[in-house]
Amino acid sequence: SNRLYISDYAETWSPISQDLTNGVATNGTLSAIAPSYKNLNVIYTGSTDGKVQVTFDGGTSWSDVTNNLPNRYVTSIAISPSDDLIAYVTLSGYRNLDYTPHVFKTEDGGQNWIDISSNLPSVPANDIILNSFEEVLFLATDLNVWYSENDGDSWELLGANLPITVINDLKLHEPTEMLYAGTHGRSLFSINVSDIITLNTDNYNLSTEDVIVYPNPTRGKTIIKHPFNEFGNVTLFDINGRKMEELFTGELKKEIPINISVQNYARGIYFIKISGTKTTLVKRLQIK
Repeated sequence: SNRLYISDYAETWSPISQDLTNGVATNGTLSAIAPSYKNLNVIYTGSTDGKVQVTFDGGTSWSDVTNNLPNRYVTSIAISPSDDLIAYVTLSGYRNLDYTPHVFKTEDGGQNWIDISSNLPSVPANDIILNSFEEVLFLATDLNVWYSENDGDSWELLGANLPITVINDLKLHEPTEMLYAGTHGRSLFSINVSDIITLNTDNYNLSTEDVIVYPNPTRGKTIIKHPFNEFGNVTLFDINGRKMEELFTGELKKEIPINISVQNYARGIYFIKISGTKTTLVKRLQIK
């Protein structure tokens, strides 16, 4: 439709927007929807006739944030798991015979857009996703799957053996570190991306030294012993990979344990991510 609808488990449907496209004359429909990971009131939409809109109040009011984006079919929108103002948009110029890759990022809720297409081949961009720790972007194009570890400053081809056809859809299953790609008429493919992403349900060590978190399980305070001697940070993520809190930022010294408090968090499984300049370690934490 040209409007966004909300449902109570498909029993009934109700519109929460006006026409979010360019209007009846263009026969536009919504082609991309990106709800926030943090706030149910934040939703981005994109349309087949080039409109990108956002609501921060659950649909009561909408803002047209198309701004300097090309007037092209919006193929996908990905929103940051940790910041509702950060989002990525991909566009296709296929029906306009425009094969320029269109990948854009906003850091201010769509007020401004930055072109992060950089070295991508001259083919349409069809889908973009990012992992929970927001370290890697994965992009589906008309010519294979690409990834970026520097927020689009440069892109690299991912893997081999994909047929030369349109890649329409990507899904990342982080517990098994598998990326799935849906093609146009050439079936479904998967690839293990454990060498690229850093989250695993078990301890993920990039060094021979270990991280010790105790007590674990805990209800209040926890002590972290680590092998770093450099500037870095310690971040808490929930089991779905959502960033909860920056627990520490500064000079990490292995002889000085880090004391943190998690008493304000609900019971469950969490992950503590310790990042230095070159190495990242992730440790599982249970709050009881």
